[in-house]
Parts: sequence; C-alpha cells; structure tokens
Amino acid sequence: MKFVDAALAALLLAGVTPHVVAADANNIFGVVLPESLEDLDALAYEDSNTGLSFHKWYGSYFFQGMQEYDDPRLGYSLTYATPSRSLISVYVYTLGRPNIPDGADSDVVAAELAQSAQAVGLSGQYGAVVEEEAEPLSPHFAQVFHRTSARTDYGEPLVSYTLLRGQNGHFIKVRLTGSDRELRTRGTGLLEYLVADLGLEEDPRLRNAD
Repeated sequence: MKFVDAALAALLLAGVTPHVVAADANNIFGVVLPESLEDLDALAYEDSNTGLSFHKWYGSYFFQGMQEYDDPRLGYSLTYATPSRSLISVYVYTLGRPNIPDGADSDVVAAELAQSAQAVGLSGQYGAVVEEEAEPLSPHFAQVFHRTSARTDYGEPLVSYTLLRGQNGHFIKVRLTGSDRELRTRGTGLLEYLVADLGLEEDPRLRNAD
C-alpha cells in the first residue's frame, strides 16, 4: 500500500471527496492522484510550438495522461479527472487550418464547434443524445451542451459540455463529462485555472495565496 503524504491527504479529504483516504499505488477508483503537494504545481505539458502550458492540477481535477495523435493536424489531448471519475479532456489542434483567430466569436470557431457537437451524437458513446441550451460555463469559450441517456457511476444523469476557442493559432477544445451538478461546481473551478494557463485571467493559485 502506497499512501499520499499527510498534507495532500488532508487537502483531498477537505476539497475533493469525502471518500478519499489513501491511494493504492496512488490510484483511487481508477483515478491517478498526485504523490505530493509539490506535484500539484508541476506542469503536465509545456508546448514550445504554441507557448501553451498546462498544469497537473485544476481545482478538483487531476491530470491522468496525454495523447499525441499520429496526424499532426489533430494535435494532442490531456485528460483530467476527479476521484469520483468526472472527466474533462483538453484538446489542442489545428485541423490544418491556418490563422485560427483568438477568441470564441469567430466563424471559424463556430463551424468547428458545430462539427464537434455533431461528433458527440454520432459517437454512440453516451446513448441517445439531445442538444439543449445551457448557461455558459465560461465567458471565454463558445459552448454546446448535450443531455444524454447514460448515467454516472452514482446514478445521476450524464451530461456533456463541449467548449471551444481559438488560441495562439490553434483550437482549444474542452470536453466536460459527468453530472450537471458536479460540472457546474467543480468543472467551473477547473476552467478558472485553465483560462489562467491560457493567459486570459488572473491565476487562482496566486489569488488564493494572498
């Protein structure tokens, strides 16, 4: 049995989930957790081509892994999860498009978001899928919301948010999957940290340190 350090365990117990006590090989319910408080501040990935960097910890979400796709137009993705297995994936890609404008309001972003929304329904991963209006999770992203016929591990209806913006000549897509209750609390917390890494807002880590 491998235990996380005492300070980190206290943080997890207080802010993440009441079910976390210790990590067997640093893994709880199939979710990889950091080994130390120092690991929380570490970078998961630093992209020298775009100048983008992503941390290992965003609010209640912990870095699980990264995938680089064979086709360079598809870029790479990073996956984060809570101990209750609410998932968020961040995709950075271009599809070979030049001059993708920064922001969420361009026609280029709108067209790509429509394609991404269609892919959610066609994937069959979540059963029947219905696109609905929903309050935006972040002002920095265009958004599509889907209600699905699937359920979370805790029996709650599973929903999916797809968020998209242009940044540094790339699309930044964030897909959030879990219960609407959790995504509107913990998911929005993650987005605060992510938009700070994108240079769009003050870093909550610095704000919380004051």
